[in-house]
Amino acid sequence: MFMISLAILFLSGMSHNSTRDASKLLPNTDDWNRNNMSLSPAQKIKLIDYWQKSSANDLKTASDIISKTSRYSGGLFFLYLSLEKKLKALYVHKFGLQAPFSHNLLSLAEKCELVTSSSREVVLTEINEYNLESRYPDDKFSLDKLATKKFSELQLKNAKEILKWISLNFKN
Repeated sequence: MFMISLAILFLSGMSHNSTRDASKLLPNTDDWNRNNMSLSPAQKIKLIDYWQKSSANDLKTASDIISKTSRYSGGLFFLYLSLEKKLKALYVHKFGLQAPFSHNLLSLAEKCELVTSSSREVVLTEINEYNLESRYPDDKFSLDKLATKKFSELQLKNAKEILKWISLNFKN
């Protein structure tokens, strides 16, 4: 199990502490309030680039896991990560602030002031569950039963559509 987790982290090219990693791009101050700190234009560009590249990398990892292995629950987890990071990139883009310490896709979409359709909300809610269900053994085993190749490919398609929709909100 440890080797599988290690392989997934290696495939993703990212540590599991990506929010903390992103914080390294910001100045280190003792009185820093990360949620209200305005970023300089250079910091904003670096942070958006960081979240965007990380999101794309996680999408590629999800696609590779789903298409090349039978470990579909791992692929679904990386789909979740890709969406979370894309939403964080959008938040930094729109508000010029560090991304919130949230892992809830619906909450992040709301904080980005995105108006979601009911169908997008359903997809975000479903994919949001892969964050928890892939982390905890009891939930992971139930996700493994649900995560067939057909189901995972459908979720990959849905996630790509949501990612395109989020990307449209960068145009301003």
